Order: sequence, then C-alpha cells, then structure tokens
Amino acid sequence: MSSEYDTSGLRLSGRYTSARNVVISMTMLPLRQPTVPKRWPCSQIASAQTVDEIIKKGELVVGIDLTNAPWGFLDAKQEPAGFDRPPWDYDHTLGEAFVRETELFFQSIVRDDRSVLDLLTADYSYVDERIARHYGIANVTGPGFRRVALPENRRGLLGQGSVLVLTSVADRTSPVMRGKWIMEVLLGSPPPPPPQDPAPPPLEDTKAATATGKPLSTRERMEEHRKNPACQSCHKVIDPLGLALDNFDTLGAWRIKDNGVGIDSNGVMYDGTKLAGPADLRQALLNHSDGVIRNFTDNLMSYAIGRRIEYYDQPSIRAITRKAAQNGNRFSSFVLGIVNSPAFQMSTAEAVTTTAAQ
Repeated sequence: MSSEYDTSGLRLSGRYTSARNVVISMTMLPLRQPTVPKRWPCSQIASAQTVDEIIKKGELVVGIDLTNAPWGFLDAKQEPAGFDRPPWDYDHTLGEAFVRETELFFQSIVRDDRSVLDLLTADYSYVDERIARHYGIANVTGPGFRRVALPENRRGLLGQGSVLVLTSVADRTSPVMRGKWIMEVLLGSPPPPPPQDPAPPPLEDTKAATATGKPLSTRERMEEHRKNPACQSCHKVIDPLGLALDNFDTLGAWRIKDNGVGIDSNGVMYDGTKLAGPADLRQALLNHSDGVIRNFTDNLMSYAIGRRIEYYDQPSIRAITRKAAQNGNRFSSFVLGIVNSPAFQMSTAEAVTTTAAQ
C-alpha cells in the first residue's frame, strides 16, 4: 500500500488558460486534451452564461479518456491486479463495457450540470446487454448502451464494475484496495504506506482454511492478518470502507457468499459510523461530503492551473466550495469558480514545444 498521488501528468501542454480545456477536464476522471481549433481566453469565460452555453453545446464531454488518469482511476486493460487467467464469466468485452459505462455516466453528470455528489448517489447508469446481465438488470438487449434505473446497492461510482474490478486482485476481492481507493480518490486522504522494516506478510500467506478444513472468507483471512501489531492502526481505518463493498465480487457482480462463507459487510468507520453495506457507505461519505467536495475542487483546480495546490490556494478553494454549495454543487459552479480564481486568472500559458521545433 502506498500513496500514488502524482501531479506530474496534470500539465499536458502548458497551463490551461483555455476555458474549453478547463471545463473538459475532470477531477477524479481526468481527460486528454482535446484537439480543438478555438481557444477561450479567460476574459470570455468569466460568466455563468458562457459556462452554461459550453455545457449546452456539449463541449464538456469530448475527449474523455478515463485510462489516462494521473490518479489511476481506471486501468487501460480493466482487469483485476495479478490477472493471469480470466474467470469463466469475464472477457475483454465486459472490461471495455465497464469503462464505457463510467464514461457515459460522468458525461451525464457534466452535460446535465448535476451536483458532483451525484457521482456517489445517482440512481441510474448506462448499460448494454453484457453489463445488464452481469448486474442482474432485466429487459436490456443488444450492444447499445441505454440509461437504466439502479437498485440502491448499485448506485453511484461505488457500484460500477470499472471501480470494483480495478480494486480487486485476480482471485479475490481486496477490501484494502477498495478502502484505499475511497480514501485517496474520493476523500483525498491517502493512507500511509505499510511499514517496511520488517514488511508485513502478504494476505496470501494467510491460510484460506482452518486446521479443521473450514474455509475462510476474505474478511476472516484479513482478521488473522491484522493480528500483526504493525498492521492494526491503518487497517482499522481502511478495512471497514472496503468491507462495506464486499458483497461485490472480483468482477463487480453481487454475491452473498465468499468461498462458501456468508458475506459479512459490517464494520465501524474511524468516526464511529456503523456500516453494513454499500448504501451505508454511501451515506457515510455524504456525511463527509465536505471532504469529497474539497478534494474534487483541489484536483480540478490543480488540473486547470497545471500545478499542485499549495497552502496559499486554500482561500480560493474555500471560496469556490462555498459558492458552489449555494448553487447545489452543480458542476458548472466549480468551473466558474476556478476560472474566476486569482490562480487561474493570473496564470500565463507556456509555449508548447513540439518535436518539429526540437
């Protein structure tokens, strides 16, 4: 476990003083810089009307590439870690469909100018027949993606196969990877790396069955693993978040047993909040929505100005989040707040060095 936050990939070609490039960028889902002939100077975009016009024209949803993410949001292969031999119900068509689902989902948040918290709570998604069958959604046929209503446990990003596959390993779920993803990508508070002197043994070293032959679930194996004193402090924070999603298997399908043992998704967060599944986890994150919103704003602004957010940017960050809250945390509110911020208005575009020029 290690912190993977790295802003080295944020500045793709100088600083983003173009409105089109800024609003096309995302927070947890960064985009490639689109090829467009027209650039929008700051003086032309400092109004809500202009941002709304850009949204209505669909210019916010081009150039999407969830696999080109500095935060590692999605993987280009979209396979569990250590993936050698696919499970019987997995194929690359499913992996590609998972990525497309999340792309279409985020596009809808931007295009409809919804609250960014809908990333966690939206009761709909976009699926084709392959994903619908995998999720257990009826009456969807054919390869085309369409909007469908979701059951409570499947809502938002936390119920999407793209995230659930990325945070699994080849032969089991990983509550640690899932908990770490929530802390790092959603809350902006990555856990510290594990101790290295000595390094804790991997979970795979923990036996999958008792001496009497009784099989152990991933949760039970983790409880054995956590008996190591060096592991306890961090796992008490990380594991309850990931275990709340343990009803989702390695490929994101819903299950009630793990290795023949009934799933136990109960846990207690670091603040004492009791969790018993995805719905409780989602509500717990909404109870800490200030952290989610702050992290969203930090990352979007960092992408816009082409550098890491520093302490002197915090007054602007707080002002942006306050103003956005008054407008229902709509996506356009964050865009408008960023392009009107001193950090963005006072930045200058750097010359782009091309291969030909070199």
